[in-house]
Amino acid sequence: MALAKREPQIELRDARISDAADIAGLAEALGYPSTAQQVRERMQSMLRDPRNHITVAEMAGDGLVGWVHVYRHELLEMDPFAEIGGLIVGEAYRGRGIGSRLIEAALYWTRACGITDLRVRTRVERERAHKFYYRHGFELRKTQLVLSKPIE
Repeated sequence: MALAKREPQIELRDARISDAADIAGLAEALGYPSTAQQVRERMQSMLRDPRNHITVAEMAGDGLVGWVHVYRHELLEMDPFAEIGGLIVGEAYRGRGIGSRLIEAALYWTRACGITDLRVRTRVERERAHKFYYRHGFELRKTQLVLSKPIE
């Protein structure tokens, strides 16, 4: 009789500044290049601001394998909502439920803040991500253009 292979334990925890290099590496793999120093500087600001929360997924022996950043979004014309600013799981670790656990962490934080709407933006070509979010109960709200103007 063959023994079932046991998956290593995944631990979710609040991000620390010391996670900056690993967070940057995961982001770069998904097409968002930043240096560890850039991520460290962003995190220093975010971790002091209660409108932001970052949860990381750590695997024994492998280190940081995913993260989610969720933040409170406030607009004049509507009630506040939470938005996932980024959710990344390393390619080799996808399909193991890590992303689902990170979504649950984002939902937990959102509820704890008294917010009743969690949103996420996803690039149009990321069809696998779309399916992931639909499986977790997200619904298409609207399509839009995102325009940007560099400020010199």
